[in-house]
Amino acid sequence: MTLTEETKLIHLRDKATKPYLRERASALLQIATGACGAWVAQHGLLKARKTDTIYDWLNRYEA
Repeated sequence: MTLTEETKLIHLRDKATKPYLRERASALLQIATGACGAWVAQHGLLKARKTDTIYDWLNRYEA
């Protein structure tokens, strides 16, 4: 992840008006810093998500 991409995700995580954008940005940032998608799904967010959901978000972001 480039510095520009990271900066945009941090801005989304901290300032987005839609909660789902903040949640997805948080998940992507955690994965970028080395967290496993399964860990993020179970422990890294306010609400537990399916691991497949986290990887779907990651795949959409990378597309």
